[in-house]
Amino acid sequence: MHLGGFSYLLEPALIINSGDTVDVETYTGYYVYDKAPPEFVTPEFLDICQNLLPERKVAGGPHLLTGPIYVRDAEPGDVLEVQLDAIAPSLPVALMPFVQVGELYHISFLNLR
Repeated sequence: MHLGGFSYLLEPALIINSGDTVDVETYTGYYVYDKAPPEFVTPEFLDICQNLLPERKVAGGPHLLTGPIYVRDAEPGDVLEVQLDAIAPSLPVALMPFVQVGELYHISFLNLR
């Protein structure tokens, strides 16, 4: 898990072979977790927000990203095919931040139940 954007400077979080199947989990709301309802903040997400190492903050962007995932024997110029077998939300809430010129001024948390 890292924050801000993609970077070639990050070590792979996972190394796989071509054709492998992996399960990944991702999170959102890093900068607003302290304003979220309790059902939004899982123990795993809280740990990330409170303990993300400085070297895992690679840019100023607001997004938590999973990875990078390195594909063994892949070379620059190769085509990467990703098949999503399933997508399942793990929480019954959604987050919608509203930003005006780089400043957060409203957050809506929606109960999806």
